[in-house]
Amino acid sequence: MHITRWSAHIKNGRPSGVLALALSLLVSQTVLSQPHAETSESARFFDAEWLDDYAKELSRKPYRPADLAADNPLRQLDYDDYRRIVFKPEAAIWRGLETPFQLQLFHPGFLATSPVQINLVTASQAQEIAFTSNLFNYHEELDGIDGAAAGGYAGFRVHHPINTHERFEEFLVFLGASYFRGVGQNQFYGLSARGLAINTEEPGREEFPRFSEFWIEMPASDAANIRLHALLDSPSITGALHFLVQPGLPTIVDVEASLFPRRDIARVGIAPLTSMFLFDATNRGAFDDFRSAVHDSDGLLINQANGETLWRPLANPSKFQVSSFGKVRPLGFGLLQRHQTFEQFQDAEARYDKRPSLWIEP
Repeated sequence: MHITRWSAHIKNGRPSGVLALALSLLVSQTVLSQPHAETSESARFFDAEWLDDYAKELSRKPYRPADLAADNPLRQLDYDDYRRIVFKPEAAIWRGLETPFQLQLFHPGFLATSPVQINLVTASQAQEIAFTSNLFNYHEELDGIDGAAAGGYAGFRVHHPINTHERFEEFLVFLGASYFRGVGQNQFYGLSARGLAINTEEPGREEFPRFSEFWIEMPASDAANIRLHALLDSPSITGALHFLVQPGLPTIVDVEASLFPRRDIARVGIAPLTSMFLFDATNRGAFDDFRSAVHDSDGLLINQANGETLWRPLANPSKFQVSSFGKVRPLGFGLLQRHQTFEQFQDAEARYDKRPSLWIEP
């Protein structure tokens, strides 16, 4: 299970702020000889209030995209090529230091074509992690890929001894647009959350805000959680999101968001979720597959303030479909993976039985 507690404040604008659920039915010690991340020499003051003010100021300026150029060779990488660029585990940030968390970075390329700026924060002082290709292994088949053309990192993942004290394991990732994913103990990645959704009910008009910059605070040696912050940016809105993440059973993510619209927005989705549902026993006959079911989630659960509970099974419709819950005042809602035995999926590689549920408490 993965629990997210979410609060949001929309300021300086009048978008029609409705709760929207975006359901995607498509699916050791460091030594000098080891590579290491380098930070900029100059440090800048940082705290949560500063980021709120910065996002507000940015909303008064035109949006400036930061995508890789169309002719950048990193954009030409396919899925397999991108997987051949691997972060060096020995270069993990904070490795060998007295903290129970480590960071690893993602290289731009394939679908991750919008580099982000990542800063480390210690004692309210932020320093940017300068991009260097020395942190990555490039497969020999990628000859000619110039790491210097990356322009920054694509995102990051956080490691912690979540399952055993003997090793650090990945439990949280921020990569692409405003997507982030987490797992609890002994789980595999499945569904995703997003920082914000815009116009999800209007095909062809949906806008995908992106996290353009991150600030990650170094946890203390006895810390049970990690605190990080993100700047949200898009043509329609800016925002400051503050995360406090506690890995475990379950993993808990507290999110506070301040949003600053640049213009009127038809539909704003707060705490949107994205998952995958292909088939289960209800539509098994439409698929020639040895498995009993294939899905990351199987239904939407809503607990209402009036004590009622709503359950909506997921489906795989042939056409775009919208379900509305107009008068719902949720105490909590989420996409659940109720089936949690191997026999219910029979997939020894994907392990859909170990995919997490995600529960939101506004």
